[in-house]
Amino acid sequence: MNTKKQNYTLPIVMMFALFAMIAFVTNLCSPMAVIVKNQFGASNFAAQLGNAANFIAYAVMGIPSGLLLEKIGYKIRAAQQVDRVPYMLVLGAKEAEAGNISVRDRKGETTEMSLEDFIAKVTTEIRTRSL
Repeated sequence: MNTKKQNYTLPIVMMFALFAMIAFVTNLCSPMAVIVKNQFGASNFAAQLGNAANFIAYAVMGIPSGLLLEKIGYKIRAAQQVDRVPYMLVLGAKEAEAGNISVRDRKGETTEMSLEDFIAKVTTEIRTRSL
């Protein structure tokens, strides 16, 4: 059994980059509106339609994304806190290739071990009632 501490550097850098790209695109709308207005003689309303479309797109994509994240997060939170599930098992491509499973306990610590080791551990905890 090996317990590993997760490194969040890459996800944080990726989120920073995504927010920077979103900020760039969002702030690009107003200067483009001025160009559209001056070059094509559009009204202020017509020139700002691109800016409005940008924020409408946030709403259209943000609401379903938020609902999906809430649904998945709720399942994990309910399993850990409400249902008091002692272990969550994760089996993905990496674990299948290695022949192991990832086990997350109530404390949130993730451990990789073989299925046989996990079964032996849980069987021992059930027998000794140390769960």
